[in-house]
Amino acid sequence: MAKKPAAVKEQPVTERQAKVAALKMKYPTITAVRKPVLPVGPEDCLRSPSMQMCLLTNEGGFRPGSCVEYYGLEGTLKTWHSLEMCREAQFRDPTKAVAYFDPEHAVDLHIAASKIGVDLGTFPDGMPKFDLVPGEGEDEPTLEDYLNRMYDYAASGLYSFIVLDSIAACMSNWESEQTDITNAKWGGPSIPMSKGLKRIKTVCAKTGTRVWYVNQLRTTTVQGPHGPISKDEPGGGKAVRYAATHRYKVAWANKDSEYAMLRVTAEKNKYGPPWVKVEVPILMGHGVDKEADLLMCAAQHGVVKKSGSWYYTLDGEAIGNGLQNAASKLRDKPDLISEITAATLKAGLPKEPLPTPLIDTNE
Repeated sequence: MAKKPAAVKEQPVTERQAKVAALKMKYPTITAVRKPVLPVGPEDCLRSPSMQMCLLTNEGGFRPGSCVEYYGLEGTLKTWHSLEMCREAQFRDPTKAVAYFDPEHAVDLHIAASKIGVDLGTFPDGMPKFDLVPGEGEDEPTLEDYLNRMYDYAASGLYSFIVLDSIAACMSNWESEQTDITNAKWGGPSIPMSKGLKRIKTVCAKTGTRVWYVNQLRTTTVQGPHGPISKDEPGGGKAVRYAATHRYKVAWANKDSEYAMLRVTAEKNKYGPPWVKVEVPILMGHGVDKEADLLMCAAQHGVVKKSGSWYYTLDGEAIGNGLQNAASKLRDKPDLISEITAATLKAGLPKEPLPTPLIDTNE
């Protein structure tokens, strides 16, 4: 006669198992296995024409999905540098377009194409490689229109780089509807900015689109314990600070030396140390002097020898006497530029590339 199978004893459910089961019912992906994607290296990043600014990020440039606030007083070449970044983005990914939102009406297309090198052509399907908003004959968009359009552009994945120049020039829907031009509202543009920039930052992280916010400085007065206190701060409220992965403040260091020097302060760095300052050499009418900047950066990291005013390679070959002369001679040696660039990136960046956030294996 067959024996009856022994009754299986039910294991008591622990308190931890009960909590995990409850969470999994509500959030099914909570127990999904996750794995890190490949680290982000300099080859994945969008480089600035300034090698010193590339090293400021601690990654060799701006990784996909970066949102940068670039602000300072008027006359600090913010628009020019933004157009240079558009040129670099076109070179970095020639299959995607760049968009320039210009509520300030500061872009001169002739200068952008002839002096900076921005490609104003179109793709075979008719899409412009450089999309300037507002376009010819288009009504002036409001701040909400700009933010909605930026979100749609970033979500499409067709644009590698988007510039908003500048936040201070944008006008909200409420302001555009006023018949009295002196009528004001507390927190006018700040309220839509705080809502729109969060969504833009989130979608940029998904599609890898980089956004560059140009901002101005304005003087505000607050009541201190011993009287009024004036300070300069960027417009748009605190929403831009929170939405930006990098914040750079620009100001002139001097204009009287061999080069005009533009001081760039990294007030916020997502993947690097904050409050680091560099001085970028500027050729008036030509923007960042890439070769002079590279020599300064390479000398700082021991890739190039500097003896007095002379610059030498590590092999002892003389590059030139004086920064301007050495930079001029370096322009005629593209192989040497590539060699110094690679060595400077290797010397100035962390030994191991920084990882990207974890992703779900099911995606």
